[in-house]
Order: sequence, then C-alpha cells, then structure tokens
Amino acid sequence: GDLHAELKRCGVGKLGQRQKLSSVVAPYWTSLALKEQGNALYRASQFEEAAARYSAAIEGMPCGYTELALACYSNRAACLQQMREPEGALQDTLHVLRYDPANPKAVARRKVYEQAVRDT
Repeated sequence: GDLHAELKRCGVGKLGQRQKLSSVVAPYWTSLALKEQGNALYRASQFEEAAARYSAAIEGMPCGYTELALACYSNRAACLQQMREPEGALQDTLHVLRYDPANPKAVARRKVYEQAVRDT
C-alpha cells in the first residue's frame, strides 16, 4: 500500500519484500552513522568535515525528504553558515522547509541566511 507507493517514488521497483526492506534499511543505517559522525565533527568545530559527512549521508539515502534526510540538510546548512557560505546554507534550509514548513530551526535560520545572502 503506502510503503509500496513510497518505494516507487524513491526508485525502488519490482523487488521482493525482503529486497524492498533492505533497499530502504541498509542506506538508512549507513546515513545515520554518517550523520552521527557529522554531529561529532560539528561539535569539534570541524565544519568542512562535518558538512562532507552530512553530504555523504544525503547522497546515500534514496529519498531526500525523510526525517533523517531533512536533519542532514539542516545540519549541513549550519555547517555552511559557519563556513561563511550563506547561499548554500539558504538552499539547504529551503529544502527542509519545502518538506517540513513548520520546522522551527529552519524557519528561524531562513531569515538569518536570507539576510546574510543580501549582505554579501
């Protein structure tokens, strides 16, 4: 039903039940580990390395609008802002807001990043 439609949107076609589940779960766990590595690097103020981990996590997920993907976009935006790249930070924040318009961090960050883009 709903899972089948969601898998089709993510590019998962005619697979058996176990293959369908594996095609979703394996990338999720890999991406979750990359996100956690990014979080540790961010806390250590290693923003470029953290952004790279968040990017790898995003690229490894079949869907860019899951809760985990949106968290990675949001975290990467924070890294990009620290790296003085407000355009990229704004783009990631707008991606989050496209799928989660009420996300409080993204709503607050959007205004900051839009101002930073105008000031550059």
